[in-house]
Amino acid sequence: MGAPFPFTGHNIVLPDGEQTAPDLGHILEDSGTCQAALRTLRMLYPAEQRATKRIIDLGCLEGGYAVAFARAGFEVLGLEARSINFAKCLYVASKTDLPNMTFVQDDVRNLESYGTFDVVFCSGLLQHLDNPVDFIRTMSRCTRRALILNTHYAALELPPRNDLASNLSPMTTHLGVSGRWYQEYTDDATQEVVEGAVWSAWGNARSFWIEKYHLLQALREAGFPAIYEQYDHLDHLVKDIGDFSPSMLRGTFIAVKE
Repeated sequence: MGAPFPFTGHNIVLPDGEQTAPDLGHILEDSGTCQAALRTLRMLYPAEQRATKRIIDLGCLEGGYAVAFARAGFEVLGLEARSINFAKCLYVASKTDLPNMTFVQDDVRNLESYGTFDVVFCSGLLQHLDNPVDFIRTMSRCTRRALILNTHYAALELPPRNDLASNLSPMTTHLGVSGRWYQEYTDDATQEVVEGAVWSAWGNARSFWIEKYHLLQALREAGFPAIYEQYDHLDHLVKDIGDFSPSMLRGTFIAVKE
C-alpha cells in the first residue's frame, strides 16, 4: 500500500521497493544535489566517525535528504513546519526503520532550541526567509563544523531564462544588504493557503534573496572563514543547459569552520 497522500518533490525508494513519487522520473538520492552533499559529507567524515556526527536538515520537506544522510550513517534531525509535509516525513520514517533519523514539526527560526550540529544542511530554504542574514548567523551558532547551503540568490541583472523573475522586485537594500524581494503569496493569504503552498515560505508573504557577494560576505561575517562554491550538484553541467547556475541564480555553498 502506498502513501496516503501524494509526494510532490522527494521520490524516495523505501526498503520494500515502493517509490514515494515515481511519476517524478528520478530518485532523490541519485540527484545531483543529494550526491554532491554526500560527497562533501564523506570528505568531512570517514565512515567510522559518522555514527557520532549530528546533521540537521532544515525545512526537510518530505524527508528525502534526511533519509539519504541517515543511510550514510549519520545521526539526522529533520525539521519541517508544514503539517502535510511533516505527515509525509513520519510516513517515510515508519517505512525506513532508521533509528538514527528523527523528524520534528517546527519553524526553522527555532533552530537554536535543538542544540548544535556537526553539519547544518539548508537546501532550498534560505531564499524563503525575509531576514536571511540573521538566519545565517543563527545557523552559524548551531554549526560546529560545516554548513551545506543550496540557495537562490539575487543578481544585478535578471537572466532572460529565469522563470522566477516575474516575482522578483528591482534591486534594493534590506537590513544593510543588497538583493531582491520575492513575493511568495499575497499579504492577506489565509493560513490554509500558506499551509497548502508547500514550495513557498512559512510565516512571511515576501522573502529576500541576497545578492551573491553579499551572501558570501554574510557567511564570512557569521564565522565561516572558508567558503567554497560546489558545482558537482549540476549533474547536467556539460549537457543541455550548462549555464544552469547563472540562469537560475542558484548555487551550492560549503561554509566550513576551522
